[in-house]
Amino acid sequence: MSGTVTEYLAKEGLDHGKVGSWPAWHLVPYVSIWAVESLLAPGHVGCHEALRKRQASGQTQQSS
Repeated sequence: MSGTVTEYLAKEGLDHGKVGSWPAWHLVPYVSIWAVESLLAPGHVGCHEALRKRQASGQTQQSS
């Protein structure tokens, strides 16, 4: 199932890490939300732009 997600990301030209094997949330057959690993912070899921801005401003990541 995640193959469709990786195909979509490739078609859109988006670089990414691992994609979850199952959606984090879904409402079949209308919508689903998938975890996509960050390339800037391997092992983490989230917005690359927000992480880059945080790093540029000198803020440190907080562990959850």
